[in-house]
Amino acid sequence: MHNPVKRGVVALATALCLFLVLATPASANTVSLTITGGTLTAAGNTFNLAPGGGGGGTPPCDEKADTLQAEFLGNVNAGTIRLFGGWSSMFQLGTPPSGQWYQADFTISNSANPQFTYALTAAGPPTWFYNVASIAPLHLIIRADIYRIAAGDCAKDDLACTVNVRVSFTGTLQSASALPTYTPGSATLNGTSVGNMTVANCSAPFASWNGQPASVSGMTLT
Repeated sequence: MHNPVKRGVVALATALCLFLVLATPASANTVSLTITGGTLTAAGNTFNLAPGGGGGGTPPCDEKADTLQAEFLGNVNAGTIRLFGGWSSMFQLGTPPSGQWYQADFTISNSANPQFTYALTAAGPPTWFYNVASIAPLHLIIRADIYRIAAGDCAKDDLACTVNVRVSFTGTLQSASALPTYTPGSATLNGTSVGNMTVANCSAPFASWNGQPASVSGMTLT
């Protein structure tokens, strides 16, 4: 004769184990990143995304410290990437060395949710290779607060313009370990704007950027 109490206990234990398995989240890993290369083309102007500035001259001040981070969530084969924080870059408009210097403080606006997917293309060791792509419809939304820098003044409190742009990215990522455990490697991204740029509180020449396209080429993160 079967014991109904025992059967009930076994069924309950099985259901509990199944619940625990389903409730276990995918592994996540958060790392700091640095922009080490790439250019942004906006309204016909090309700017260096990496620290050190652009325009041919020597930046008059140091950039703010980077706070850019990435969270990897998933397994070895596929998952998502969430970027948050930001970085800064100096640039010069005009004929160097007489052109006005600016600093752009870039911030990831849609940082609450993942903006990229990753998919394994070749397994290591020693190197793991992945394709990455931004997630529609938001993709990656970047805000740039552009500050005018006065001669001899590095306060960076003279806001010249705030620019917002949504960029659709594709690219590749290399890691010395399988994701989501990202071990310092590199990622290279290229992107084009979706919906073009919007600007606010702008003085010349940035007011004319409203509605203009933007693109990113060779953005390298390490």
